[in-house]
Amino acid sequence: AQESRGLGDVYKRQVSTQSTGDEAVMEVYSIPYLDSPTPEEFYNDFFIPQKPVILTGVLDTWPAFQKWDLLYLKNTIGEKVHSFRYGRGKHYVDMKVSDYIDSVITYITEQKNTFPPIPDLDNETVPYMRHFSIEQKARVLSEDIRIMNLFSNPKNFWVCNYLFLGLPGTRTSPHFDKSSNFIAVVQGTKHFTLAPPGSESLMNVPAEAKKSLAQFGSYDILDPPNLAFNIKDSEASNAIPMHKHPVFCDVKGLKYSEVKKGEILFIPKSWYHYTHNLDLSLSITTHTVVPVRVNTLVK
Repeated sequence: AQESRGLGDVYKRQVSTQSTGDEAVMEVYSIPYLDSPTPEEFYNDFFIPQKPVILTGVLDTWPAFQKWDLLYLKNTIGEKVHSFRYGRGKHYVDMKVSDYIDSVITYITEQKNTFPPIPDLDNETVPYMRHFSIEQKARVLSEDIRIMNLFSNPKNFWVCNYLFLGLPGTRTSPHFDKSSNFIAVVQGTKHFTLAPPGSESLMNVPAEAKKSLAQFGSYDILDPPNLAFNIKDSEASNAIPMHKHPVFCDVKGLKYSEVKKGEILFIPKSWYHYTHNLDLSLSITTHTVVPVRVNTLVK
């Protein structure tokens, strides 16, 4: 199982960390960090005021972080069938998880695409494993997730967990969720662009797209070919940083950062998020539902 742990590392895109560059600009746009918080610190300083944060010193205590890799997942859930999404369109293919993982390993190690082809697909040509429901399809994996340790009174919360596994270059379109989300990165690096609730009115997209986004939809956007995921890249190559992206350049309160292996991103409810997988990325998304008696505290 140890063999597959570092597959994402050997195929990582050439992006710098976001800890260098124009510090003043980064202070405005970077998602803040919180190291090894107590449940009270996280709840009072971020969950109740609904502010995004990257948590460190939390995920490394989970069994999922210590156990999960491609071979472990293949052995544990390989016989399960899932609908895998291709590219940015609406193309899906049903296949066994074990077949998908085999194709992922072949793609990484041999640079060979053995995924089922989709006719006339004019964008990404590899599928993305999204929203694999752990509670519905693999409850044994839920025993390895410790997200409720972040809450001093976990009985006040309901959660559902999803497994995501994506190759470099796969992504999700901008959208928001009606629940607060946690994204725990078990392997690889993901890049998140966040925008506050209601930001669709300031996005440079067609009117029908603004309406769709506001109604809990999503809208596929095109990235500039010279998009940089952090400030240093844009300074070094005259590329476009995310806060100057044609779609997001007028959005107020925009935040973006890489979220690396061992880190957890907290996304408040109704915040837009736009996600890019920079490596082979394995992550757990947890949707947190707050009962009515508690929800009155969360603005």
